[in-house]
Amino acid sequence: MERSKAVKCPSAGLHLAGTKKVQLYLSQPGVLEKFVKRDVAEKLRELFVGQYTLDVGPDGDNAVSMALQNPEKFVLKPEREGGGYNLYGDDIKNLLMSIQDSDKRSAYILMERINPPLIPNCILRRDTKPEITNIICELGIFGTILGNKEDIFVNNLAGHLLRSKGIDSAECGVAAG
Repeated sequence: MERSKAVKCPSAGLHLAGTKKVQLYLSQPGVLEKFVKRDVAEKLRELFVGQYTLDVGPDGDNAVSMALQNPEKFVLKPEREGGGYNLYGDDIKNLLMSIQDSDKRSAYILMERINPPLIPNCILRRDTKPEITNIICELGIFGTILGNKEDIFVNNLAGHLLRSKGIDSAECGVAAG
């Protein structure tokens, strides 16, 4: 596919960059430095939360142990598109107990849970009274990029989406509603 002259949107490389396994790899020490200067990599890494492999082996076993001890601190993410597939709390525990010694666990990434600040706000819904409640906000930033293997011709900010959700909404992401 990448060898054809067709325009790929996104390219295979950019599509793979959005996968959980590649994000896990990019979070490892020394990897970002292959793509950006060291000082930039250090600044970017400050924004990361912990991500852990669940592959069978010492690192994966350690991650499973952390998740079983404190499931409320983590999100278990499968390698799937869209939203609604992440696991939280006791659901993490239940799944990991059922696949603890299986290769099936490598289909997931364990990530530290992000706890956004709670913000009091007035929620307006059709056919209900306005209600003051705590919400969380999520910012999605969109961009456009056009380039080839050697050059980037366009790399622009294309907009943003600021979403407000009830505090009982665990799912995040532009595809999660």
